Amino acid sequence: MKLLWVSNGPALNTGYGRQTATFLPRIRKAGHEVTLFALGGHDGAPGRTNDGTPTLPRLFDANGNDVVLEHMKNARAEVAITLGNASAFDPEKYRQIPWCAWPPVNNLRPIEPDLRSLQRARWIWAMSRFNERLLREAGLEVEYVPHGIDRVFHPRDREQSRLRLSALLGSNIGDRFLVVMVAKNGPPPRKGFLEAFGAFALLGDKDARLVVFSLATEALGGENLRQIAERVGLGTERVLFPSEYQMLCGMIGPEDLASAYSAADVFLSGSHGESFGLPALEAEICGCPAVLPDNTAQNELCLGGFLARTEPYVSASGAWARPGVRSLADGLAWAKEKRGDQALRAKARELALTYDADRVFQTFMAPALGRMDRGSWAAA
Repeated sequence: MKLLWVSNGPALNTGYGRQTATFLPRIRKAGHEVTLFALGGHDGAPGRTNDGTPTLPRLFDANGNDVVLEHMKNARAEVAITLGNASAFDPEKYRQIPWCAWPPVNNLRPIEPDLRSLQRARWIWAMSRFNERLLREAGLEVEYVPHGIDRVFHPRDREQSRLRLSALLGSNIGDRFLVVMVAKNGPPPRKGFLEAFGAFALLGDKDARLVVFSLATEALGGENLRQIAERVGLGTERVLFPSEYQMLCGMIGPEDLASAYSAADVFLSGSHGESFGLPALEAEICGCPAVLPDNTAQNELCLGGFLARTEPYVSASGAWARPGVRSLADGLAWAKEKRGDQALRAKARELALTYDADRVFQTFMAPALGRMDRGSWAAA
């Protein structure tokens, strides 16, 4: 088939950008022709990715709705695959083309704008079993196609990884108990920085360090994370951030994250809801156990780690479940007690390899592409 892949480009070190980088070469290798409609990372002119995939840029609309029909014609594409929030894609435009949606559902139940858009999709891929269940309960036909982890994420030498991380942060990690978070600091505020920072404070280990791969300021509409750290009693020396310049310019990539996961004693999430939870899985496949809230898709990805208890709540942006600070702190105490347990780290990696990108492609994505029968390409 000829496909138009609509999502972030691989030049962006975001979750969607990494999935683009992971799967487009595999799709092409399987014999499909793919053109990338890059919603970020390839603005201004047509081009090609490093692996040779043709790219088309967005124009004025951030989600590409103003030019998607023209890009379909330009690429002679037979199917458009979108990776992103369903409500970002104009259903009146996408109803005119064969559309496969691969959408996140981060809430405890789907929001109405997403459901309205998905009713126009010819195919829907669910990126987690949690998403699969919610979308089926909403009356939609879906197929399970999870995210996958590329081979760049693998265990690395701990001492060398700590040296690399220390250089990146400009602070000597040494042999301290090390907790790592990777989470976008943006609206809505669902990543649970307050709960996670509070749990780290409750741990009571003043020599431990929390490394947060996120913007520390409100630059992208998020929260002031340094202020939150101060409010829960953590000094600036105990919570470390990469430079905002490096984060905003995309200078911190998968190799840096793989080293950070290999250096860490535990990965921590305070998220109120995840459709998948890519960083946790990246950490585990590097042999780093995880402390995760027992909500949404995070239940599926706690592979030999610790699940913290959560309580549901409803906000203007949907239904969520926030973790208890004490329960997260119990998870960190568990990880500290298990520090250096190589059997635990090996178990986390072994279970996470279920999501190895080659396996995911062969088991789920390739068959799903094969079932896109030419005779069923009428608009939904």
